[in-house]
Amino acid sequence: MPTVSLAQSLQNLDNQPPDGAGIGFLLTDGTVIFQGNGESDWVKLTPDNFGSYVHGTWKQIASLPAGYVPDAFASAVLADGRVIIEGGEYNNNVFAFTNLGAVYDPVKDTWTKQKPPDGWGFIGDSPSAVLPNGKFLLGSKFDKRIAELDPATLTWTNLSDAGKNDRNAEEGWTLLPDGSVLTYDVTKAPHSERYIESEQKWVSAGSTIVDLHSPTDIHGCIPYGKHNCFTLLGRWGLGSYGPMGRCLLPVRIRRTGERGTPLSMIRPLTSGPSVRTFPTGIMRAIRLQCCFRMGLYWSRVILELCTISTEHI
Repeated sequence: MPTVSLAQSLQNLDNQPPDGAGIGFLLTDGTVIFQGNGESDWVKLTPDNFGSYVHGTWKQIASLPAGYVPDAFASAVLADGRVIIEGGEYNNNVFAFTNLGAVYDPVKDTWTKQKPPDGWGFIGDSPSAVLPNGKFLLGSKFDKRIAELDPATLTWTNLSDAGKNDRNAEEGWTLLPDGSVLTYDVTKAPHSERYIESEQKWVSAGSTIVDLHSPTDIHGCIPYGKHNCFTLLGRWGLGSYGPMGRCLLPVRIRRTGERGTPLSMIRPLTSGPSVRTFPTGIMRAIRLQCCFRMGLYWSRVILELCTISTEHI
């Protein structure tokens, strides 16, 4: 089994992006592009001559087509190096489930409008994946429909969704080594399924045993491996801790209606570590507060960064 180096660390870049950095894409030439905080603006990070991103430089690249200012969208880097983004739960800070899209050509430094699949009035934050044949697979958020984009012609083909167990909303699609696409169901948890492109059908991948989506009724430890577990602590999603006792726990999220504090403003909410007892042992945690934007609003998130006594691991 491969092991994770314990010497990993985060390092600040020498040069910071001019308008922040949202979602990013590693391109086939080794550069990285990021969506700026303005959401229509994009920047590119180029590593130095020794391949270091820490000492890399930033450059403003082309902005998205007028009227397309998306947040939370389907996206992928295509095999030829272009980037496609489709839809957006928000567009220009409006809750829209837009069906707009665009393709970025890094050679020409241009974004080109991309039409949606025929008959798709909404896309929003739909699931997507790049297939082994290089085509871009996209799911319709509010139903079971799927379509694939041919990068060579930039044309869509609506595919059969035979066998799909539930609608595609909030799913994540992962390409497996055998070429199928795996997802676990959100509206019919704990079921999972795979899409077989050559047969244009979904097949069951069996039960995930526990409900993996949030909110959920699962409480306490969900075991994995010999001594490890995921645990639901707090209202939103999974907290996790592993062999070294490190964990990150979402404790609380609250929409504030304010536009003030950026993500970089993280600070302790307590003067020192707090101690909480869970079935797996004693956990020492310090609460942090950070804020991020969700559409029109900033949301405050309370997190716990914690360690667990090693004798309980």
